[in-house]
This record gives sequence, structure tokens and C-alpha cells, in this order.
Amino acid sequence: MLFACICLFYGCGGEKKTDATIAPRKAMEEALNAFYSNDFSSYVNMVDYGTELDSAERDVVLNIMSQYHERQSAKKGGVSRYEILSVDMPSDSLATVYYDLFFGNDSVEMCSEKMILRNGQWKIRVRGID
Repeated sequence: MLFACICLFYGCGGEKKTDATIAPRKAMEEALNAFYSNDFSSYVNMVDYGTELDSAERDVVLNIMSQYHERQSAKKGGVSRYEILSVDMPSDSLATVYYDLFFGNDSVEMCSEKMILRNGQWKIRVRGID
């Protein structure tokens, strides 16, 4: 009985949504919303590439994202929705967000993204985490 009361009060199982995990979760939601609504420019701003991209590099990245999105839409019917499952935080400035992508052809892809806190903003980390 005591265990049941503790579980009701504190929550049992699954991810514990602490203040620390809310920020990277929200940042990932914003990034996924930008990417899957074809707002690749905003998405690029939410990614940490390790160095600042110059305009030529940025154009290349935008083109690659657009092509990937088109192929994914043609192959799987596009993303119909996503669901963030959990956030793992090994430190105050590093996180891994686990999520599922649901496609128009009824397939589901399990995904994860590493994130890093840079200058007060959570960003998707595309290179090795330092």
C-alpha cells in the first residue's frame, strides 16, 4: 500500500520529467517540427556542427536536408507524427533524446539524437560529443 502511494505521488516507471529534461525535450520537439514542416533553415539553426557554417556550407546542408526529406516522403509516405519517448542526461550539458517517427506507410522508426547545451541553448549534436 505504501509503495502504491509513493508511486502515485512521485510517479513510477518511464522517464522522470525533471526540469533538466524538459529543455532538451522541448528543443528536440522544435527541431522535429521545423524539419518535418520543411523549415530547414530553422532546423539548421538548431544543430551544433562543431564549427560555424559559412554560407556555402549552409547551402549544401540545406540542399542535403531537402533531398533527404523528399526521398523519405516518397519511400515511406512522409512522417505523420513523432513521439518523444525519453531523455537521458549523463550531465547538465549533454542529453540523448529517444523518439519514434511514424510514417504514412504505417512503419515506425526508432531514433535517438545526442544534444549539447551551447550558450544556454540545447542543440542537436551531429559530431562526436566532446
